[in-house]
Amino acid sequence: MTTLADAVYRLIHNRAPSQATRFKRRFSQTVHSGHGRSELEVLNSYWREQLSQLPVNTIHQRECLCQSDAYDVWLKRFEDVVLPMIVEYRLPKGE
Repeated sequence: MTTLADAVYRLIHNRAPSQATRFKRRFSQTVHSGHGRSELEVLNSYWREQLSQLPVNTIHQRECLCQSDAYDVWLKRFEDVVLPMIVEYRLPKGE
């Protein structure tokens, strides 16, 4: 079964393979500490945190990480609005 995190990984991998690898490693650790939250909630929190640390205004990108959207709508917004910032600023930061 493909998860939303798997779909996010594939989108990132298509544009920046090393960043996708970092995401997969770091997000899998985050999921285990999600305290019963849905995968979408954990993904939203994860990427909002990453975006909030950038030296530019990312309010629009963080607002696109909505809780109420259907997965396909969320994924399309992620690809169109959030992914360019991920690639440009080499997110996620870290190892």
